[in-house]
Amino acid sequence: LRGFGSSSFGGLKVYNNRMLFSYEYRFLIFNIPVLHFPWFARYHSGLNDFHSTVNGAIILDCGYLWKDLPNPIHPGIDNESAASTGLGIRLIAPTIKRSLCFDIMWGLYPKINNNMGAPTWSLYVDMLF
Repeated sequence: LRGFGSSSFGGLKVYNNRMLFSYEYRFLIFNIPVLHFPWFARYHSGLNDFHSTVNGAIILDCGYLWKDLPNPIHPGIDNESAASTGLGIRLIAPTIKRSLCFDIMWGLYPKINNNMGAPTWSLYVDMLF
């Protein structure tokens, strides 16, 4: 779950089930002018022109972990939930069907290790949606 360290959400116990929700509102920041690469067209005609845009994103992630499948909402010690929010920037490259993403996220709930205000960041290559 973005916004938390790799072992802070669900890292202390073993859970068998999970439900994750991720919402991103993406908006155009600007279009990058088309770049022409005629030497790449020798390998594939779709690589002659390189189109790309820079998008921003407002992100909300929520997660819920539980141990027993028949009873997912039973309050107790065998479940855990968390939520985070943040901002992202995407370099979208439809020519190669990939995007380079940078996200900065803040964990909202729960307060883990008294580290509520410290953001986490991620840099990754993603598939184009």
